[in-house]
Amino acid sequence: MGNNDVSETSASRSRPESSRLSVRTGLGASRSSLLTRVSRFGQSLLKPREEWRLPWAKIFLVLLVVHLVYLFRNGSESLLAGFAWDTDFDAAVGVLGGNDAGRYLSGGLSIYEQGWIPREDFWTINNWPPGMFIFWSLVMRVAEPEGSLILWGTLFHTALWCVGLAMWLKILFRCFSPWVVMVLFSLFFVSPAYSSYVLVAGPLWSESYAAALAVIMLAAAAEGATRTALGPALETRSQWEIRLDRAVVLPLVVIGSLAVYASSNSFWMTGMVAVAGSVAVRLVGPGKVVVGRAGRGEQVMRTLEGGLTASILLVAVYAYTVNENFWVAGSLTLAAVARVLTYRGGSTRDSTGMIVSHRGASHALVAGCALGVGAYVRGNLEFMGTALTYLAGLFATCLIIGRWVSPGRKSKKQKRQRDQLFGVHGGFSGVAKSSVLSLCLVAVAFQAVTLPYRDYRASEVTPERAAWVTVTDNMVASNWRPDDTWSAGEQWKVDGRGNIACHLEVERCEEFRAAEIADPSPWAWWDEEPYSASEYRHYVIQSLLRMPHKWLYRKAVILPEYWFSADYGSITGPAGTELLWNGLSAVALAISVLLSVYLLNKREFWVSSLFLMLTFSLFAPLLIAHFETRFFFSAKLVSIVACTLLAVLAIEDRKAMGHGSVASGAT
Repeated sequence: MGNNDVSETSASRSRPESSRLSVRTGLGASRSSLLTRVSRFGQSLLKPREEWRLPWAKIFLVLLVVHLVYLFRNGSESLLAGFAWDTDFDAAVGVLGGNDAGRYLSGGLSIYEQGWIPREDFWTINNWPPGMFIFWSLVMRVAEPEGSLILWGTLFHTALWCVGLAMWLKILFRCFSPWVVMVLFSLFFVSPAYSSYVLVAGPLWSESYAAALAVIMLAAAAEGATRTALGPALETRSQWEIRLDRAVVLPLVVIGSLAVYASSNSFWMTGMVAVAGSVAVRLVGPGKVVVGRAGRGEQVMRTLEGGLTASILLVAVYAYTVNENFWVAGSLTLAAVARVLTYRGGSTRDSTGMIVSHRGASHALVAGCALGVGAYVRGNLEFMGTALTYLAGLFATCLIIGRWVSPGRKSKKQKRQRDQLFGVHGGFSGVAKSSVLSLCLVAVAFQAVTLPYRDYRASEVTPERAAWVTVTDNMVASNWRPDDTWSAGEQWKVDGRGNIACHLEVERCEEFRAAEIADPSPWAWWDEEPYSASEYRHYVIQSLLRMPHKWLYRKAVILPEYWFSADYGSITGPAGTELLWNGLSAVALAISVLLSVYLLNKREFWVSSLFLMLTFSLFAPLLIAHFETRFFFSAKLVSIVACTLLAVLAIEDRKAMGHGSVASGAT
């Protein structure tokens, strides 16, 4: 180091501290300014814009155009579901053969020609729910079996997906910027699960329809979970005006129903009038919200309305059990359900004193109907709806018991603790009650949609036991079938761990082998000899409960191979490995589960409950059934949608919490 360097160093040391501080401050300020600009630019990109909050119909039309352009990108030479666009029934069935997709078309032809599945073909509705059969029969009424069947089926399938995606994007535009929404939709659209399966083979397979209906269910629930802050007060109609309107409408409904029955002697027409009248009575009410606690008169009115609904249900039960008239009971049940489902939600005061409107009831109706229709397509959604019904009943019971055991008067400290437990939006009555009501409405709507087919199966198909489908009997009984008894064309079931019980309990499996080989029709699960399906099911459950860790391990070790399969055209066994998109869907599924757990006591938990129950219904049956790659396509698609919807709810909840803290501080 030279003398000049030394002198420069000494000079720098001799500078005043203020000078060095100013330099540092200037550099820090410039860096801070740059970071601020970058932060503001990022916030501008992420900030939602009011002009992009488009109506659902416009989003639907845009999506429909995008899908049609993509499907017909090669003009008249474009392939739809692997077929030419003008393929008819004979050509499609000739290629598909006896697989599930071919059976769907054949069942649809039976309904088209004969009105319903003939009794000798009841094995089809035992193996599959009737939804796909009914769908293709409706397509045949539009296109005729000799017409462009694949074209019209693809159009209806595409329209169904556009409905669900439009509902999804409408919610995203509410919380994210248009750029973020378009990026998310683009990633979803180009993902192999959508572009290589839904848009290619989806029109022929039930998994795609079930996934679309699951998206509709979750989007409707997320939309219904929105809580709109209305401000400190609103002008509403008086309670006496509401009571007067209802007092005028209700007698008209009764008189009209009696007049219809006296003139037509038709219970069916009377029931329809009762449905319309019940909806009218419910809808005649407050134009906006009813603020504050209900007075004595309103409580009496609610009690009378509840008594009327209960009376309608009791008459329905009487008509079905005593007179055995399903149509009378069904019409009366619809009247009672209509009164409940048209409940428009109310408003409550949150802990900040703001009036918050709850809009979950009508959306719960849509979610429940979507779940019910999905049950007609895939049996696992029926399993979800049944489990959800029990869960809703449990929540409702806990809620009622909690209200009974809680003291009538609470101190401010007790109320504050209750609000902190259940969130800032109205405490127990605002969160728990609204969520339980919405969950119960989903369950009621599901049961109302599935009730006719349940009654039909119980009376005509399987009177010996109530079962939505009996194909699970085949899957369960297959657990006791040794490896060497499967044909070469059935080897994919063995690879998917379809006979896992034989590997865990070898001695018992050999006993079943000896008994089945001695039977004229071995391994015929519908045959009661030598063992019935219920006996096989009992032994499978017994084995699962005895060694659950071994069952889980044997399934878990092959799960990555099926989840990360690269070939979406191979619907049975895995082929290759694709890490990027399948990894992203796995991460989305994990994040969705975590967000659901987070939102259980932060937001209306019925949305989280729906997703958790959906996830359970997609994976739980596979514990005793064989794996197929197509069984996981729905989970991959739904996880991406659910992740973004739950993120929207979490962000809105954080905003509500911030608003609550600010308002409380101001107070």
